[in-house]
Amino acid sequence: MSVNKGPHSAHNSWGIWEGCDKVAPECAHCYIHRLMRRKKRQPWGKHYDNEGGIWDAPFAWQKKAARDGVCERVFVCPLGDFFHAKADKVRDRAWEVIRQCPNQVFLLITKRPSRIMSHLPPGWPDEFPNVWLGTTAGSKRSLVKMDTLRAIPIHPKAVRMVVMEPLLEDVADEVNFEGFGWVLVGGESGAGEEYRWDPNGDWKAELQKTAGRRTMKLEWVRRIKAKVEAAGASFFFKQVTSACSAAGVNALDGQLWRAVPPPPLPLPWRERPAIEDRHLYSIQQLASLDEDGHPTVGRGPEPGGDEPKLDNLSNLQAELAVIEGEITGRDGRALTKGERVKLERRRDAVIACFKSSRYERGRLLSEYRESFRKSNRIWMKAAKAIADAEGVNPRTIRRYISDYKAAASIPATVRAALNDKGVDAAKKKNRVLVERLVNLVKSEPTEPDKEQASQIVADEMMKIPVAPDLSDVSEPLDADEKLRHLIRKGIRQAVANIQRSKRLEVVKAALEEEMYMNWGQKEPVTITLTPHWTPITFDGRKLKSDDRTQEVAA
Repeated sequence: MSVNKGPHSAHNSWGIWEGCDKVAPECAHCYIHRLMRRKKRQPWGKHYDNEGGIWDAPFAWQKKAARDGVCERVFVCPLGDFFHAKADKVRDRAWEVIRQCPNQVFLLITKRPSRIMSHLPPGWPDEFPNVWLGTTAGSKRSLVKMDTLRAIPIHPKAVRMVVMEPLLEDVADEVNFEGFGWVLVGGESGAGEEYRWDPNGDWKAELQKTAGRRTMKLEWVRRIKAKVEAAGASFFFKQVTSACSAAGVNALDGQLWRAVPPPPLPLPWRERPAIEDRHLYSIQQLASLDEDGHPTVGRGPEPGGDEPKLDNLSNLQAELAVIEGEITGRDGRALTKGERVKLERRRDAVIACFKSSRYERGRLLSEYRESFRKSNRIWMKAAKAIADAEGVNPRTIRRYISDYKAAASIPATVRAALNDKGVDAAKKKNRVLVERLVNLVKSEPTEPDKEQASQIVADEMMKIPVAPDLSDVSEPLDADEKLRHLIRKGIRQAVANIQRSKRLEVVKAALEEEMYMNWGQKEPVTITLTPHWTPITFDGRKLKSDDRTQEVAA
């Protein structure tokens, strides 16, 4: 038994028995696996009856609630299923306890609604206004459970619930909320890799997994929320997809959505602990905001896609400013343990956003480092925690910052030109290029404009050696053919970002310089291209024999 804290949908939890079996796609990464293992118990295929004071707990809650003139919600069997077949022998005892606690509203959430009708107690539903039946439906194939539950009669003051957690796909077009008074939605939590669930995949094979979490897009939640409101039901949002359950990620679009239907007695619900009303945009949701802070399509990579990139960093910068103010605005005194824990949680949310370019990552870390400028010791701990979360050596954090600072010394126009060519100025492989650009621009009296910057970048990129490969060659080559192929491959890669009309001129100038500087020529070399006067086919088009034929062919 326990008294629930934080953004939970119930006041108390009543674990009279434990153990379950995986029977639906939503079960793949169920949290009871982690919690049961801590108790040295097998979570799947076993059943454990809990004895002792657990059966007396509802009477204590009832006595206190009646004295205070309130009602409370009780989550029954958080580590099991109330209607599991292995609990049939002890369920009657639970029904009798429930009957005697009218101020306690018992939430019976099951993945087996087909077993409910044949295992209801005598006097149902008239004597049980304090029982809210619920089922889980986070995928399209599970929506049929709602139809089963809808057919079961309940007390007029009772409520049917559907828990769409974890929400695995967009079900808004298919779901029907008729007969349901409470809808709870949330993303999956848990350690391991985050990935998108495939509705067409083998969900039974996925049940063998124990780690990982499946992405829930915020747009799916918004569509469900609109449909819930249209049906006149109450909407409760639990959390976004997150590594840690209810760890400050329980807001949707900057607001808490925690509506609950009224209790069966003419009494109020007992007030829950207040949720912090600051920073309601969890950092994980910032990737879902456009430049004006308005929601977009949600987060998470599409199946087979790349890691999502953070398009808008202004919200994260605002969050960093808040952190800095909280750290430095304490009259110089050291942080308490509780204050540090809170900041570390926020830091964990910050590092979750470091999925952008190395340049942006270095910039964020540099700004975060400034937040600790009054205490290098605290920063060292924060840097180590970030490194551990990122799976890198702590020295790498310092390299991120130093690489960013080196790249930031390049004028903005040159940096923009690099970005246009898909070059991350802070990456190791581009360090030589960045150093050359920095030295080159320093020698100029004024900062280059956009066109000049583009030309400077193109010229410097031409000087970077290219390491071509032979991956597109299907047949073996002799030594001379291999050499020629490497040269052609290198030229193609080197001039990929240069306008077609300028490629011949660039290659010609590079060859002249190479022959003069490195081939031992004593006089400057001038290469003359002789036009060939025979028609050629280039890129599927037959070209005329004119003075530009050799340029196009090259």
